[in-house]
Amino acid sequence: MTTKKTPAKKAASSVAAEASTVPARKSAAKKKASSAAEPALVAPTQHDIQLLAYYLWIQRGRQHGGDAQDWLRAEHQLQNG
Repeated sequence: MTTKKTPAKKAASSVAAEASTVPARKSAAKKKASSAAEPALVAPTQHDIQLLAYYLWIQRGRQHGGDAQDWLRAEHQLQNG
């Protein structure tokens, strides 16, 4: 005599199978979170540097003549954190 799986049993078995994969998903999420805390290896864009240099200029009191220093400082800060 063979037993047929009822819809309820099928659902229960699929839930159990899904539950066994949940820890793997959590560990993958932890792995992603830990890699997000690491510094990015992507070089900053020209727009990023330009924007930070602008904010540095404002912090300096909007004094003229230090644009190259602001640019280099912005590049350094974005590359080195």
